[in-house]
Amino acid sequence: MTTVALVDDHTLIIKLLAYHIDMMEGFGVIALAANGIELMERIKEVGSPDILLLDLDMPHMGGYATAAWLKKNHPDTKILMLSMYAPEAIMVKLVKMGVKGFLPKHITLEELHKALQEVLEKGFYFARGSGEGLLELIQTIETQIASRHNILLTDREIALIKFCCSEDSSTEIADKMGLSRRTVDDMKAVIFNKIGVHSRTGLAVYALRYGLIHL
Repeated sequence: MTTVALVDDHTLIIKLLAYHIDMMEGFGVIALAANGIELMERIKEVGSPDILLLDLDMPHMGGYATAAWLKKNHPDTKILMLSMYAPEAIMVKLVKMGVKGFLPKHITLEELHKALQEVLEKGFYFARGSGEGLLELIQTIETQIASRHNILLTDREIALIKFCCSEDSSTEIADKMGLSRRTVDDMKAVIFNKIGVHSRTGLAVYALRYGLIHL
């Protein structure tokens, strides 16, 4: 059985999700928590889950801090974030930390089941709308197995991709690379076209997939 835990300070939401997950063949909920601190205590009691559905915004210990703690202490747990409207910079950071996907809280039961299955089988699940470019990138990776060398990125383009995986603004990146903001924007447009993404979040997923950055 695949074990699942849920962390959200909205009690009704996690109880409803837990009920429906327990009804799914092959899945079982082993822990509910209102924040990351409660999750730590529950893991001491029942062990780490295979999959964690984690809210981003919670009091005391929110989703970002909880994901960081899990990465360090329970890296095999696959995290699905219960949010798809976070700022792109935050989504990039979460993807770099190993978050496997983003789900809306109003998710349908069919999509919830699909998300749990796909994160097990493929290692990720991104709902439509969960960060511009993410779904398109994953679909490209699924259908086009190629190394980054075949895409013919230049050294400067690779450097820009790495900078885009940071929290720096486009202006700050331009300053660090000794380029104008316009040049950086033009370079990003060329890179987006080459690798088939449309956002910095997509660049982060690409960089992780091809080893340009590491968790």
